Amino acid sequence: MRIAVLQHVAFEGPGAIAPWLESRGAVLSRIALHQGDPLPSLDQCDGLVVMGGPMGVHDHDQHPWLKPEQKLLQQALQAGHPVLGICLGGQLMAAALGADVRPGREREIGWWPIHTKGSNAHEELALPDGTEVFHWHGDQFALPAGAIPLASSAICPCQGFQWGRRGLALQFHLETTPSGIEQLIAHSESELAAAGPWVQSPAALRHQAEARCQRLHQLLDQLMEHWIGDLLLSGGSDRAHLPHHL
Repeated sequence: MRIAVLQHVAFEGPGAIAPWLESRGAVLSRIALHQGDPLPSLDQCDGLVVMGGPMGVHDHDQHPWLKPEQKLLQQALQAGHPVLGICLGGQLMAAALGADVRPGREREIGWWPIHTKGSNAHEELALPDGTEVFHWHGDQFALPAGAIPLASSAICPCQGFQWGRRGLALQFHLETTPSGIEQLIAHSESELAAAGPWVQSPAALRHQAEARCQRLHQLLDQLMEHWIGDLLLSGGSDRAHLPHHL
């Protein structure tokens, strides 16, 4: 199965997602949009993983690939292709589905819990209420029409959603690694300098990062199995359970 990883900056890669997919036989192609790589067409890949980045979905003037990327996501979701969006990637998915994306009332950076009570998530996606995950975002998305909410946090009402069978968007990070945290700290120091009640210090971000990331990856395994595990086993594609409102 061919999976295209859309990357917006060098320091926000797929993390633990890549070895998970490759260990199950997927063939990954990394598309460095920030370096001018062209977007793939839907006949060049079977699924998309859309990573984060410091830009916003509306920053078209600075990043002209954002509009065609959003169009590609809309087409992929409509066609039933597996699409997984992380942070900015989830925001781009939400925008492609017609939902609002705007700055949150506070930046949310660090190890903070999410809440899943009342999310109506499928059993495979039902993370325990109060699960600690890794956050690094200032913008947030509204819930698209027809989507199933997965989680919220104290300052972010929509932390994730499932759309159709194969569309999965997460505002938080389960894929992050200790080295990924170090890269974020190194490249986004200005965001940490703008301190707020939901912005942790570099020391707090690094605290027990190895053990915390291992717990994140256990949760990632569960979500990835639900999202695409059966397709990787079959080597096929799936177009069932699509909403029809787009």
